[in-house]
Amino acid sequence: MGRTMSRVYIGALDYDQATDTSQAVILLGAPSDKRIALHELELYWEQHKTDAPALMNWQRYSTSGSGGTTITIEKLDPDSAASGATLVQGVTTTGTHAGNDLPPYFMNTIGAFVFRPKPEDRIIIESAEFLGMDVGTHLNDTFIGGSIIWEEL
Repeated sequence: MGRTMSRVYIGALDYDQATDTSQAVILLGAPSDKRIALHELELYWEQHKTDAPALMNWQRYSTSGSGGTTITIEKLDPDSAASGATLVQGVTTTGTHAGNDLPPYFMNTIGAFVFRPKPEDRIIIESAEFLGMDVGTHLNDTFIGGSIIWEEL
C-alpha cells in the first residue's frame, strides 16, 4: 500500500515585481498547532533576459511582517483538511528576524531556482514561525513566479 499524501499543500506564485532587496519573495508561516516540512520551492524570473547572479537568502521570522499578497493554498490530497499555514508573496516589510538562518543560494536569473531536498534534509518550520525567501540581489522590474510544496506535521 502506498503512502498517503495527506496534509501536503501547494501554493503557486503569480508574477510579482521585486523592486526592493528587503522584500520577501515568498513567506510561509506554520500554524500555531503544527510544524511544516518544506518539500519544494521553485522560482523563476520572467522577462529577465540578462545573465545575472541572484543571491537567495532563507530567513526565519517570529512575526509575518506586512504587505504583500496572500496566495491561495491548494491541498494535494482531496481528503485533507484545509491548511492552517499562511502563505504570502512580495512581503514589503519583513517581520522580526528570529535568527538561525539557513545557508544562502546563488542562482542565475536565466534559469530556475529549484530547491527539492531529500526527506532527511527538509527544512522544518516550527509552529507559529515564518520562513521567507528573500532576494539579496537587487533586480528592478523583475517578475518572479513559481510554486512551493509543504507538509503539515
